[in-house]
Amino acid sequence: MLLRAIFGNLWCLWYVLADDLPCRLRVAHCIVGHVRTFWQESVYQSIADVLVARASPFHCADFFYVLGMSSNLDTFKGGVYDYNETLLWNTAWKVLPPTKYLLEPPPPTGPRHTSYHQPDCLFQCAHMFDKVRLCLELVRQYERETGQRYAWIVRSRPDLQWAAETEMPSLEELSNSSIYTAITRNYIQDSICKDPVQIVPRGFAEDIFDRILDTCLLRRDLEGEIWNCDTWIQRFCDSRHIPITLLRLIAMIHRLPSIKDNFFDYHDQWYQHVRFAQQLLPDSIFILGNEDEGFSKKDMKWSNFTTSIPAALEPQEGCITVADSQFCMPVNAYLIHLRFAINTSAIYKLKAIHFGLWRTYPRNIQNLGTQQSKFRKNASHFWFRIWFPEVHAELLNGVNANEIQDAPFHYNLWTPVLLRRGDCIFWTSCASKEVSNLRFPDRRRHLLSESRVLAFPSGTLPAAPQMRHTAGPFHAVQPRHHSAAFTLIKQVSLV
Repeated sequence: MLLRAIFGNLWCLWYVLADDLPCRLRVAHCIVGHVRTFWQESVYQSIADVLVARASPFHCADFFYVLGMSSNLDTFKGGVYDYNETLLWNTAWKVLPPTKYLLEPPPPTGPRHTSYHQPDCLFQCAHMFDKVRLCLELVRQYERETGQRYAWIVRSRPDLQWAAETEMPSLEELSNSSIYTAITRNYIQDSICKDPVQIVPRGFAEDIFDRILDTCLLRRDLEGEIWNCDTWIQRFCDSRHIPITLLRLIAMIHRLPSIKDNFFDYHDQWYQHVRFAQQLLPDSIFILGNEDEGFSKKDMKWSNFTTSIPAALEPQEGCITVADSQFCMPVNAYLIHLRFAINTSAIYKLKAIHFGLWRTYPRNIQNLGTQQSKFRKNASHFWFRIWFPEVHAELLNGVNANEIQDAPFHYNLWTPVLLRRGDCIFWTSCASKEVSNLRFPDRRRHLLSESRVLAFPSGTLPAAPQMRHTAGPFHAVQPRHHSAAFTLIKQVSLV
């Protein structure tokens, strides 16, 4: 401990004395992300010894930070933590002192290109890139204050532990006609390696750290490529004719012990996608049904079980289709996420539950898409359109059917479904054996009493006919405990 303290003091003394030495080029290090393990000596010392010291003389480097200090806005793979600024000053910032910094940056705001209003925008990367943009602005501010311009900007993550075998050349040896990213240990060029580190000549900084946010990467535009931040960077550089050179930069993400082994599963991806979309477009994201904002897969159960479900969830024969008027669309929007909590007696029957799009005229529903909405009389003129794309249902992690009555599960739609005003989300459950002698109802109208939850029987799953067929006859049903929420993003036409 004594030797470590002496070494730390000598390092700081050298940094002060060397400040007056001449520099052939100056480097701005943008360290951006969530703090996570940055305060641990093995992490920040590796950044100093490998990334910083090999790029330029230490006194020619300045450090700019945009950091999240708690796990509240982090992803599941970040672990659980809540830090304060004092911790940084007592650990990492003793070795890598900040020139300028921003802690707990706000979410992105302001006008957005219409691509950011699409359900397949890569929202998570947009948040990350915006933090890098904020760091670039800190660099610009300092350049204006000092009248000096950096030759290079190195963007890296705070939780990377750098390996000694990294082949990091001096920036004086690199051409400023290319940007530089990492290649993996096995020299696999198409692996995920551009996201954590970018070494950028100052002349490309506005492109790579700012203009990259002009439009969002849409999943629909990809042709066999991975929908991630690396692809966004690669596609943007291709569009701007910015060369990318790969270096043998070897680092590993040093994670906190508080994360679980299954920290990144199917549900986590979409949960984060929806959460980042809500932060970026609070006026475009809305939820039909019982919104429970505190819900995540870490919770044991939802706090809200007020919706209804038919008592005949498990029909003895044939199928039952459920119509709940609060699941009818008030505007044109894309369905991107389904959440259900349902009685555990039905848990092992979940694969027999199918969600579909049914169409009617908005005039047939009073108070579209609210908990007060009801079907009007003569409102049975619904026709089946499509079943939703193949989705994965995940039970909430850690649910014990012996301890709780209602267990949540999730439907994550990788292919968003566009619903227009008046479209409704109905769902159908079938017995283990469908009945062939019960047919899909003929096209006719049925008088209904005003009600919110209705159901109708059929022999088999509804299928989209060549001509419209109505969904009746409906019957009012006895409610049964469940909670449901459908997350949607309003449709905005691309320019």
